[in-house]
Amino acid sequence: MVHLLGMLYSSDLTYGIHDLKIKLPLLLLPVIIGTTQPLERNKFVLVLLSFCVAVFISSIISTGKLFNWWGTPVMDVRDISIFISHIRLALMVNMGIFILLWIILDSQSTTKKIGLTSLLLWFIFFLILLKSLTGIIILLALLLFFGFRWLLNYKNFMVKWFVIVGGACSILIITAYISNSIGRFYQITDSGTTELETTTTNGNVYYHNPYSKEIENGNYTWLYICDKELETTWNKRSKLNYNGPDLKNQELKFTLIRYLTSLGLRKDSAGVMALEDKDIANIEMGMANYIYSWKFSFYPRIYQIIWEISHYKNGGNPSGHSFTQRLEYLKTAKNIIKSNFWTGVGTGDVAKAFEKQYIIDNSKLDVRWRLRAHNQFITFFLTFGIIGFTVIMFALIYPVYKEKKWYNFFMLLFLIVGFMSFINEDTIETHAGISFFAFFYAFFLYNTTFNDKNAKYNKVN
Repeated sequence: MVHLLGMLYSSDLTYGIHDLKIKLPLLLLPVIIGTTQPLERNKFVLVLLSFCVAVFISSIISTGKLFNWWGTPVMDVRDISIFISHIRLALMVNMGIFILLWIILDSQSTTKKIGLTSLLLWFIFFLILLKSLTGIIILLALLLFFGFRWLLNYKNFMVKWFVIVGGACSILIITAYISNSIGRFYQITDSGTTELETTTTNGNVYYHNPYSKEIENGNYTWLYICDKELETTWNKRSKLNYNGPDLKNQELKFTLIRYLTSLGLRKDSAGVMALEDKDIANIEMGMANYIYSWKFSFYPRIYQIIWEISHYKNGGNPSGHSFTQRLEYLKTAKNIIKSNFWTGVGTGDVAKAFEKQYIIDNSKLDVRWRLRAHNQFITFFLTFGIIGFTVIMFALIYPVYKEKKWYNFFMLLFLIVGFMSFINEDTIETHAGISFFAFFYAFFLYNTTFNDKNAKYNKVN
């Protein structure tokens, strides 16, 4: 209803009709599922297991892409998810983890428990391989929420105390790890910028910019650069031209400069010759720091975010940097909302509104990176204003209250995953996202009718 009303004051009807088509699952799936006889418990579990198997197959294919077992090499770990975006895959992995946990605790078969536990552990490991910050944060939030909920119903004081202490220690460890990562990023290893050599060993002149604060692994990026030697030596070692793009369509020369800096090497012929063949391949694929090649560590993702923030604060262009781009998206969205607070821009004019606002704001973002809000709550607000936003949020929350599902494990699981994804993504603005949201919303709303009061892990209904 809100989307249809938003068409009345939209100028771009073509885009509006496209958006309505995308949103159709949100209209149809609840009607289909809600008017169908609820599934019996064993069939309900079978649907969930089928979903987990599908996620498992996708994770295996993605892992193969990451390790170059098949297909073309990926330039970015986020590209290993070939069917849907890596963030939406991370949402499904999180759903799979807790669905499996529920089935494991419910099952009486030891063999089944072992098999499903192995799959659960694989999903957690894959989430680390995927390096989805959104996925990891949602996993931690789910663990905290359901862990606390479980504690409220558990009567053994010693077990409660052990879990509370363990949870508190885990939070402290994560906080310390992030704090240490920030300190590690800003720890300068260069000896200084006061007495800088002016020429290379070959007698060519170095370029220095001691005022730039950009760093890689504690080394200043814009010191000891000899463009002439970099170009000549690089073109001897690689088929990609120094003055052209790398395989991620970034300026290769800057990728090379950052990579050499990350290794603590000078940006001259000696530095390029010191690179191993694997380093040359990494640079060609667009890796600007050698730590980005670490496949089994989440630190490169944390480092990347810290670098993006540092680069942005120092006046750098956020284009192509997922975290700081989102800051630009939100800033632009805020200005759109200011001008359209009550009723928004309408269903069909979201893209036009962003395009216009980027020009008004003189955004640093390159044209190809000038995208939408990447926050579903904000997108609702700027599209339909405060009135439409309020109606939509009521429409999403009220059925859960009406069907008495506030204490249902599956409904709570879905709402946490879905609403947390809204913070970092326009989840229901794509076919994959809206299908995921509409199906599980309706499926858990209308199919968890069996009585779980006797389950030791969960008190529902």
